[in-house]
Amino acid sequence: MTEKQNNDQEIDILSLFSTVSKKINSVFVLIMNLLISIFNLFISLLFVIKKNYLLLLLAVIAG
Repeated sequence: MTEKQNNDQEIDILSLFSTVSKKINSVFVLIMNLLISIFNLFISLLFVIKKNYLLLLLAVIAG
């Protein structure tokens, strides 16, 4: 009887570790997606500045 209980506990521990690893993986994926999004926004901002740098420079001087 104790062997069967131990086997059940081991299966529960394995499923617990599997669930925890999936959750940790999803958190890392979320963090990476956020970093990639911030990087893309920064690159887009640089392109806007490059495209309109004269207008922006005149606005800074006039302001």
